[in-house]
Amino acid sequence: PSQSVHAIDLNDVSTGWHPLPALPCECIFPRAVAIDNAIHVLAYKDSTHTWGTEVLSLDMTTTASSSTTALSTTSQWARNTIPQVPLAACAPAVVNGQVVVVGGFTPGKPGDVQKSVFVYHSESGQWLPLPSLNTAIKNALVVAYNNKLVSFGGSGQTYLLSGIEILQVA
Repeated sequence: PSQSVHAIDLNDVSTGWHPLPALPCECIFPRAVAIDNAIHVLAYKDSTHTWGTEVLSLDMTTTASSSTTALSTTSQWARNTIPQVPLAACAPAVVNGQVVVVGGFTPGKPGDVQKSVFVYHSESGQWLPLPSLNTAIKNALVVAYNNKLVSFGGSGQTYLLSGIEILQVA
């Protein structure tokens, strides 16, 4: 779906929520990060309840005018500016200026819950492995803290998890 968007003064959004361009597809349970003046939706369920691993990106680069900094009205979502994420239902975070995804399952195989952790290496354009989790998880929450990743909860194949794990990221 397309949506008309007016220029938005990003220095003053105190008057409430403002519309941005609509996603190119319906997204249920989206996982997203913001880095390098862009928002990246890394994993989501579409309207057919299928986990997508295509990356959707919105360039948030602003254009300066005499009195405001505005998001360009021509900003639109682009597909796969970052290669597809290797895991569905993963938890993304940004640490040390890099996008990381934690846990999830092999796309198309919801029962194949993973311990995997990947970092996006922008120079090579590839997702590279980091040390694996101790427990396979999906639908977890991950936050970056002082060059570390902290993973909270989520679920395994058939059970909910209350565990927390931490990883130092170089």
